[in-house]
Amino acid sequence: MHSRRPHAEVFDRGRFLASVDGDLTVLREIAQLFLEDCYRRLAALDDALARGDRAALESVAHMLKGSAGYIGAERMLAAAEAVEAMARRGELAQAHGACARLTQATVDFAAALAADLPAPDPDLDSGSTGATSEHARETALPSIRARHA
Repeated sequence: MHSRRPHAEVFDRGRFLASVDGDLTVLREIAQLFLEDCYRRLAALDDALARGDRAALESVAHMLKGSAGYIGAERMLAAAEAVEAMARRGELAQAHGACARLTQATVDFAAALAADLPAPDPDLDSGSTGATSEHARETALPSIRARHA
């Protein structure tokens, strides 16, 4: 019996792999960059919403949408599109729920991506341990979740 990989509901690994012409090294590099940056973007999203900054909210949602579209994270893409559209229309009061959905979709995507990363090639590895993304997650996520609770 063939079991589905845990990422299957969160992102399309085949689409992501195709976007880098099947190059696992490039896939890993892009994934690492996303993981190092996504929690900072979520914190910026939360900050923009708290300040009522439409332009910043739209910009951060647009950046997350771009990442999601490139990698094939459909749930994250849909959530980012919703936040971006609400910010563009100035519907900040309604954006809280959409931002919470985008945060959850991004966290789910980051977890699935981290679990599915191909093993590093010891000959090419720069020595990155992922500590930066782990610290960013531990620092930003509790305050983000508290604001959307």
